[in-house]
Amino acid sequence: MKKVILACSFLLSFCALSAEYRLRSNAVRWQAAESYEENVLPPENSDIIIPSGLEISVSSDGDFAFLNTMNSVKPQKNSFLVVHVQENMTNELSCAIYATADKHNTEVGTLVKEGKGVLNLVSPGRILGNYNELADCNVHVQVRAGRLFPFKGISRHSNFRFFKRVFVAQDAVLELPPLGTCEMWALEGHGMVTNSNTDNVQISLTSLYSERSVFYGSIGGKLSMNVSGGMYLYGTESSFNANALVSGFVGVMSFGAANEPGSYGATDWYRIDPGSAYVEYLGNGETVGKKFGL
Repeated sequence: MKKVILACSFLLSFCALSAEYRLRSNAVRWQAAESYEENVLPPENSDIIIPSGLEISVSSDGDFAFLNTMNSVKPQKNSFLVVHVQENMTNELSCAIYATADKHNTEVGTLVKEGKGVLNLVSPGRILGNYNELADCNVHVQVRAGRLFPFKGISRHSNFRFFKRVFVAQDAVLELPPLGTCEMWALEGHGMVTNSNTDNVQISLTSLYSERSVFYGSIGGKLSMNVSGGMYLYGTESSFNANALVSGFVGVMSFGAANEPGSYGATDWYRIDPGSAYVEYLGNGETVGKKFGL
């Protein structure tokens, strides 16, 4: 009899840890019971669902403190989680921000970073996706201002497959996590993508959208890049210095001199898959000091 009672208690505790609470379509406050369809304030370690069509902000110290007690925030398709961090300020969120752990599912919402400050996402990697990769940030991402640093504090993991469509605005920065593979379905905007780590991170652009993404910004840091989808690179100041692999379509404005910045990095050689790759030169002519290998 005691064994049965203990088992039931365990199940009840487990369910409580994974309870979901859905925001109303007109919600504006996180810390108000009336903002939720259940008419109660979510307890610690809950999952908060942002329904389709809702845009809700995180800006006050109270907002950050409340969400940092949650397990996750789950923006659904056509919803927006807008996080404001003021200039010269650094804030962090430790809850996972994802719509689904399935990387093939396109029905996801958008995380928006606003304000000139720094936002660190310090989720401990609790959400695992299809192939045991981290999916704690499996949403569309817009860095409209300042700096966004996902997975800050996680030292190592083989795969970080957590971005869908990524947009980085002019003067904004997306700082990639430590060693691993960052899979994006699209990269757009005029900003910077980089990392400040000593280990190499690979950007894998695998577009599942019919259109090719267009990026006017720069890619720096100790990064390598593999484009297996389709992408136009119009920026000419990308300085990443590791491997550049093309197994899909890439449009390049400038290759640049050997070991100098160009649209596809400062590496002195490009590896092109002869079976599937297509490279289009978009510039007006230049002397190229880099090598191409098949």
